[in-house]
Amino acid sequence: MPALTFKGKYVNISYADDTLTFYPTFAYYENDTEHKFRNCLNVVKACGNLNFVIKRLDDKKSTQENEQFISALESINSKKSAGSCLYDKFVMRCDDDHMLYHRENNADQSVFKLDASHWHIKFNLILNQEQMNDVLNIFISNGLLAVEEKNTFITAVNYRYSQNHEQLTALLSNEKETDTNKILTFITTCQDNDVLVNLHHYLTTEKFDYLREISDEKIAYQGTNRNGQIVKTSKTWAQIEKAFTLQISHNIQTQCTQFTSELGKTYATRLDNQYTFFAIKRKAKHGPTAKSKTYEAMTNADENILNQKYEKAFVTESGSLPTFTTKRQS
Repeated sequence: MPALTFKGKYVNISYADDTLTFYPTFAYYENDTEHKFRNCLNVVKACGNLNFVIKRLDDKKSTQENEQFISALESINSKKSAGSCLYDKFVMRCDDDHMLYHRENNADQSVFKLDASHWHIKFNLILNQEQMNDVLNIFISNGLLAVEEKNTFITAVNYRYSQNHEQLTALLSNEKETDTNKILTFITTCQDNDVLVNLHHYLTTEKFDYLREISDEKIAYQGTNRNGQIVKTSKTWAQIEKAFTLQISHNIQTQCTQFTSELGKTYATRLDNQYTFFAIKRKAKHGPTAKSKTYEAMTNADENILNQKYEKAFVTESGSLPTFTTKRQS
């Protein structure tokens, strides 16, 4: 599934993972009919923190829409590490994760161009609906988004997730072994981490408890419940949660601009803090605090280990669906 895109009067929006990207449709400066002139984003490092300063062109007269846009961006920037939106940073073209947020489909690429002026607003987590509302309301208060446009966008976000729920549910038959392979196959088709974490949450709901029923298993496994607590669980659910971790890691590894140790560590730590299932070892004997090999490989940006674990986990034989193997548990 490509990034979710929305075309508005003053801003076009692209949404992928933990980032909202705004493409202004207006000119930043007066009499600039070809939209040649842009604002500058300066990064100032002070006391170990990155501060972002938006600079206007001194010799040009800024449009009213540009002033409103700068006001909206500065409002979000001021919320860093505070408030419900948990703003992280503006993603810059030189950042290692820049290409994670350019996954628009071919039909949209004429509008959402890589070389067009755009502003990636990255958050410390994947936004829920309340947090998404908070961010978009800032653009409404600055006159750049209508309430109807916001509602249309939120509806599209909800549909992005609900259609995956419906597609997966249609494949299942409430038979644990058969459904496990179907779920694992479905996970491998998801290239969007916001979709994956939403799907994981969906599978923790009561109607999928049959996946977590512990049968006569010689080895004890652990996983997370719907409250995010680490508990004893079935081998099936441990397999499914491991598959989520592998696919989320694989998406970051393969879609980013450059997979560096700094990038890997940042994402591994963040995902571990937000999603309990991401970093745990699957065998219960290791306890709830031990970190999996996938987490360690992600932290070190060890592509060889990540590739090996991914290939061992999702094995495709000629004419068959991907199957999850558990010869080596993380």
